[in-house]
Amino acid sequence: MVRTFSYELIDETKGLPLADCPITPNPTNPQCKGYGYYGLLNYDLKPKPAFTALMNLIQILEEPAATFEPGSLTMTLTANAGPKPYKPEYVLLEKSDGDYYLEIWNDISVFDPATCNSSPCTNPVPGKDKATENVPVIISFSGRQSFTVYAPNDASGVKPTGAYTRSTTSNSIEINLPPEVLIIKITNAGA
Repeated sequence: MVRTFSYELIDETKGLPLADCPITPNPTNPQCKGYGYYGLLNYDLKPKPAFTALMNLIQILEEPAATFEPGSLTMTLTANAGPKPYKPEYVLLEKSDGDYYLEIWNDISVFDPATCNSSPCTNPVPGKDKATENVPVIISFSGRQSFTVYAPNDASGVKPTGAYTRSTTSNSIEINLPPEVLIIKITNAGA
């Protein structure tokens, strides 16, 4: 990956979005224009959780420019989701030292958006967080590996965490997969 972009750095407006606003954008009221709250930083430059998570992600994955021939890694995901919503997504990256970094998350909805049952909207129903449960997932690999888990969204940030690890063997790790990114560093431990 040469470059990626995140829109946008700083909120364009101060105040809370949807505070006394109808659900539909209102161009005559700056608080209700329907934009202005997509920043990684608040209007007063205070970091939002997304800013911290992105900063942590960069620190964990950064590497000086290196030329190397990427390898391959065979893995299998097995989940015991039961009735829990489960939609695994992942990205596998490799650094020049041969370590792999598996970014994995449960791509489920975590928020019910605001709604309105009338037009014009006079009494909007505010959005709310959904209750979610982590899903037990076993990730198996061919060959012996060692594992380090990071949770860039959590307070642990760039420090390894055991909060999501259920168990490990020499060729597998079982985690409680949340609806946010976990990074699993996979190091080949030899034969």
